[in-house]
Amino acid sequence: MSDEGASNNEQLLAACKLDQSDMVEDLLKDLGSVDVNCADGVGNTPLHYANSAQTGSVDCVELLVAVPGIDANKKNRIENDTPLHKASLEITRLLISAGADPRIVNRLKQRPMDATLAFNMPHQQAVYEDGDDYSSD
Repeated sequence: MSDEGASNNEQLLAACKLDQSDMVEDLLKDLGSVDVNCADGVGNTPLHYANSAQTGSVDCVELLVAVPGIDANKKNRIENDTPLHKASLEITRLLISAGADPRIVNRLKQRPMDATLAFNMPHQQAVYEDGDDYSSD
């Protein structure tokens, strides 16, 4: 066991969980020391945490999606959710513009866009419809 403290990847995950955009920005300054697609034990990435319904940090999501090589479609291990599965309206726009695919199904065979239909969220549904023809798949 190391006594050096948390790794940069662990710090990035924590900063995204806690909506600490200043810390995220500092960690991303040296991309060689941090993996923006790193995951914790359940497979959640910094992008999963930055856009979760609990924290919903637009600032952190903006910083992360600006990094070349960010995987906006990475699934976690428990639910097979991508970051888009639990995103708010504003964050949905950011993720779609970063290449997130709303057609990816999770463990329950649900696409992110299915929730917008089930819960009568017409503004969020419109984000999907404004892009490629996602609704035809």
